[in-house]
Amino acid sequence: MPTKLQEKQEEFEAKAKALHDIFEKYPDLDMPEDVAKSIKPMNDELTDLSKEVEELKSKAVIAENVQKILDDAGSRQEPMQWQKGRKGQPVSEQDDGKTIGQRIMESKAITGYEKGSGIGPACELDAKGLFERKTVFDTSTGYAPQAIRIGKLVDYAAERPMVVDLIPQGTTDQNAIPYMEETTQTNAAAGVAEKGDYPESALAFTQKSSPVQKIATFLPITDEALEDVPMMQSIIDNRLNLFIRMKEETDVLGGNGTPPNLRGLMNTVGIQTQARGSDPSPDAIYKAMTLIQINSFLSASGIVMHPTNWQTIRLLKSTDGGVYLWGPPNEAGPERIWGLPVVKTTSMTLNTSLVGAFDMATQIFRKKKITIQVSNSHSDYFIKGQLAIRADERLALVVFRPAGLCTVTGMN
Repeated sequence: MPTKLQEKQEEFEAKAKALHDIFEKYPDLDMPEDVAKSIKPMNDELTDLSKEVEELKSKAVIAENVQKILDDAGSRQEPMQWQKGRKGQPVSEQDDGKTIGQRIMESKAITGYEKGSGIGPACELDAKGLFERKTVFDTSTGYAPQAIRIGKLVDYAAERPMVVDLIPQGTTDQNAIPYMEETTQTNAAAGVAEKGDYPESALAFTQKSSPVQKIATFLPITDEALEDVPMMQSIIDNRLNLFIRMKEETDVLGGNGTPPNLRGLMNTVGIQTQARGSDPSPDAIYKAMTLIQINSFLSASGIVMHPTNWQTIRLLKSTDGGVYLWGPPNEAGPERIWGLPVVKTTSMTLNTSLVGAFDMATQIFRKKKITIQVSNSHSDYFIKGQLAIRADERLALVVFRPAGLCTVTGMN
């Protein structure tokens, strides 16, 4: 008997196929006005269905994790803990609601630092704090005192969705993640007569390894700024978080795999490619989704593209009535295609998009918690009354099934 998840998945795929048929029938977008006006409601319906499917998948994952905990009861430590993206968190960890800035300012790295001592103690913080969304910088998080400088500060706190938001998160205590990649698949299953020979299928796996790499940075501050805890907390929340996440996003997408760089998704051997050609961009993306389903037996869960390429899609109009297909200009419009979320990032190669079953084909493992240390021993910081807050993390990216990813080339 089909589960509710299976029913919703089938309903989602059927409605996506119906929308695809419209673009297939009108490849030049020269469609009747009533057809053009029906596209947005159909896409909105796909969006709602996609959210239902994702919620049901999340519940299924939680159920599996709970069962695993019960099965593993009594073990003292697990080498890896699996976490479904940023939407969930390991059962063993409870979020205390504090931002990374709050954790740093309350850590031994700050509280244990003594002026004139040169180097403060190192302190490890839970990685989850660095990769959660933060509230926009406002007066509640503190401004620099007006007596020292004006209160205006250009805000970097509002975070956009990023590629790692699509990818499940886990932890590891290893220096590399060994995993098995399915490299050969031959399905010879067939009907067999009585006493007939069974056809032989083939399935082969290749062991691979993804090394853990480091991403690091430091922030220079003054002694006075360190004493102003609210201001420092805000700066760390805004700047340190953003800097590390931006570099992480660049490496996760396009890292060349040469240490200390991660091997990014775009440079993974075995991913698929779909040329846009003369197709409208939504058609090409749907064809990439189909390739993923046919060759990896997985369903795409997200799309990554350059903001300029998303602009072209957002501005698509029908040729007869000039109706915006993704909603009128007075609406934000859904940042989704075929019900899948779209991540816009300048880290993505212009005119190339990446469609992927990110939730099943990929995973990020984090080895090292965020390590923070404060020192005035850098350069001439001691005589200038300056300090350096140093932060680093270590992580590995694994692609379990490269065929679960597909680039769409020739976007415009």
